[in-house]
Amino acid sequence: MSAFASGDISAEAGLRWGWLAQAAAIVLWDEDGWHSIAARQTQLARDVGALDQLPIDLASEAVTVTRSGDFRVARSLIAEADVVSEATGIRYPPFAALVLAGLSGKDAEAVSADRVHHR
Repeated sequence: MSAFASGDISAEAGLRWGWLAQAAAIVLWDEDGWHSIAARQTQLARDVGALDQLPIDLASEAVTVTRSGDFRVARSLIAEADVVSEATGIRYPPFAALVLAGLSGKDAEAVSADRVHHR
């Protein structure tokens, strides 16, 4: 996990296996590691133009910042994911918007996010 968080791996390996490193951090309850890997994955996808992967990476990073209480940054990441998704036609599940709505106490937004993403 530390290699993925620090960037001590190739871009190809990061794009291919970064999701698995995030899963390991989640299973180990390593919030800092998860955030570091998610942020690295987002930046890597931006840097290499991996628009097919960028929305899911943005959403994963949004969940990590939501869990740390930074709802403003989470909203920004979700909005960016939505813009990329709309521009590319690549759909992604609304898990970040649902987590944000739930943890911020906005149940109506959770229902709305679920409906918007399932059109």
